[in-house]
Amino acid sequence: MIEIAAQFNYIESTKFEIGGPAFFSREHKKTREWQVLGALQKLLIQGNTDFPVYAQEQEEPDFLTFSDDSNIWSPVEIVEVLRPDYERQKFHKEDAAREKPYFFEPPDPLDYPFEPLRQVISKKASKAYARDTSLVIYYDIGKMSFNEWDIPFQERLFREHESQAFNDVSVFKRVLIMSSDFECLVEMHPHFHTIKPDSNI
Repeated sequence: MIEIAAQFNYIESTKFEIGGPAFFSREHKKTREWQVLGALQKLLIQGNTDFPVYAQEQEEPDFLTFSDDSNIWSPVEIVEVLRPDYERQKFHKEDAAREKPYFFEPPDPLDYPFEPLRQVISKKASKAYARDTSLVIYYDIGKMSFNEWDIPFQERLFREHESQAFNDVSVFKRVLIMSSDFECLVEMHPHFHTIKPDSNI
């Protein structure tokens, strides 16, 4: 078992040395999953709720997590949601080659910014995960992809859920989603509520 906080701190201290093109390559996919798991732990702690302390890597789901050295917290599957038009590898290669500083042109707002989330949840729900699996979603689509960028993430998500419920989440024991800046955490299932609200508005 590996201590989640220690792994997260190591990744945060070394990711800039690795560089964007390498960090966001397939080679470092597991590294990014550890990063998301570490961010989840921090947000659960900030939300004053139970959290995993240790984890061990698996094929599917990605991790088996533990609340202490003997008790299982949950099997955890990590998934990331990206803009449909975002070519991440190309972006980071071009970013590394640019002379700094430079002006970053924000992307155009998406017409349906939560459609990629619905597609990812549906795809994961179609797989045969054990019923005790927790799905952890990193929603890596930032505020600038919305027409009203100053609305807290949890409020956007609640509005979307009220307009059309995320029904596919029910196949998992628990579904947790965090914002692109690792600042907000919402439980989508079994009880739709905010664990750690968005504070960067």
